[in-house]
Amino acid sequence: MCTVIRVIKMISHTWLCDPSRFLSIEQQINIEAELLKIRDTNFHKCSNNSVYYYQVSVAIVPEIFVSKNETYENAAQQFSEKLLRKWGIGNSPCHDGILLVYIKNLGKFVIAKREGVEEKYINENEIKKHFMNIYFASGSISRALIESISFMNKKLPSKPTELTNTAKMFLILILFYIISIIILYVTTLMYSKSL
Repeated sequence: MCTVIRVIKMISHTWLCDPSRFLSIEQQINIEAELLKIRDTNFHKCSNNSVYYYQVSVAIVPEIFVSKNETYENAAQQFSEKLLRKWGIGNSPCHDGILLVYIKNLGKFVIAKREGVEEKYINENEIKKHFMNIYFASGSISRALIESISFMNKKLPSKPTELTNTAKMFLILILFYIISIIILYVTTLMYSKSL
C-alpha cells in the first residue's frame, strides 16, 4: 500500500503510511490498533448482500504540490481521493474504502471515501471537526487520529455483541423466578377454589 514506509516487524501488513517517520513506533501501533478495531467490528452489506467489514487507512504525507490555479483544500482532497483509489482501499464489490490523510506542510486533515460508504454513517465535516478539536486541545496529531478513528468506529454499524455467560445465567435465573411465581400463583388459586 505505502511504498515508503517504516516497517514494524511484528506487523506484516499495515494500514498506516508514515514515510517521513512523523509518528513514533508506539503511536503507529496505537493507530494501527484503532484501525484494526474497525476491521474487526464494523460491517455492512453491499450489492451481493454479503457482509463486508470496512477498511480504513491513514496516510501522513509530508507535503504535496499545489498549483497556482488550485486552492489548498481542492489540492488536498484530489490528492487524497487519488491515493485512495491507487491503493485500492476497500472491498471491491462494495467500493467502501475510507482514507484519512494528514498533509503536514498544509496542516490539512482530509477524509477520502469511496461511493459505497454510506453518508448517514460517515460525515466528513463531522470527523474533521472532531479531529481539529482533539488536535487543538492536545497538540498531538497521533491523539487526534486515534480519537477520530475511534469516533468513526462508533458511527459505523457494528455486529451485535453476544451476551456473556454471566448475563445468560442472570436471564435464566430471572426466567426461573418468573416461572416459579406463576406456578405459586396458579397453585394458590387452585387451592383457594378447593376450599
